Amino acid sequence: MWNHAEVAGLLDAEGRVALVSRNEEEAPVREVVGKRVVELINAESIPVFEKALADVHRGESPCILLSATADAGYVYWVKVHMMPSPAPEAPVLFHFRRLPRSWQCLSQREREVIDALHDTKMNPKRAARDLGMSVHTLNAHRRSICKKCDLRGIGDFWVFVERCR
Repeated sequence: MWNHAEVAGLLDAEGRVALVSRNEEEAPVREVVGKRVVELINAESIPVFEKALADVHRGESPCILLSATADAGYVYWVKVHMMPSPAPEAPVLFHFRRLPRSWQCLSQREREVIDALHDTKMNPKRAARDLGMSVHTLNAHRRSICKKCDLRGIGDFWVFVERCR
């Protein structure tokens, strides 16, 4: 279950985890409280996180993609939604969803296809139009995603898209 886990919590002004909430049976998260997020993510994600943290301090609500390395040594990706919090001692509220491991093998365009399909409520014609491509090209990307992620059929694909939201 941890592969697609969701976590919510609060960060202080410097980006330290002040509070975190999730199902402890799936993956304990107590050891992250008090640590700065930049200590927990990969180096290429640090500028992305720092910019998003500054955006939240300006009242914006960014959605970002971060990578980190698990204890087992593999890289995993999370989609993080950040927004201002009403708590002055922890002014940043965050929510993240861990993406499937196969996310890292997808090209940037394939990731854009997944996001567009999710944003259009799984409407391939609108997603293709939003991406500036034909439905045939979108379907070619879908087939490529299915092959790379070992998805068997359209049902598996739609579940995968939902897990990548």
